[in-house]
Amino acid sequence: MPMTNLAFDTHKFVKDLTKAKMPPEQAEALAYHYASLLNDRIATKDDIRLVEAKIDSVSKDLWIKVLSAQIATIVVIVGLLKYLP
Repeated sequence: MPMTNLAFDTHKFVKDLTKAKMPPEQAEALAYHYASLLNDRIATKDDIRLVEAKIDSVSKDLWIKVLSAQIATIVVIVGLLKYLP
């Protein structure tokens, strides 16, 4: 499932860290890895909508199968009723 990139201002993140006396190389490495974690691990609203759509589709298919089985059961019972005295 493709995930949409999240907005993460790496430039501001690096600026804030370097302003707090962190070496620029370390700040840039952290920014890169934080952005990667956010993009790879956090679901977006679009991701959630995709999952909901799949669940809806599976739910409809399941209901169709359940109802079909119930109808088949009713047909069998009605067919067997003719053998009762």
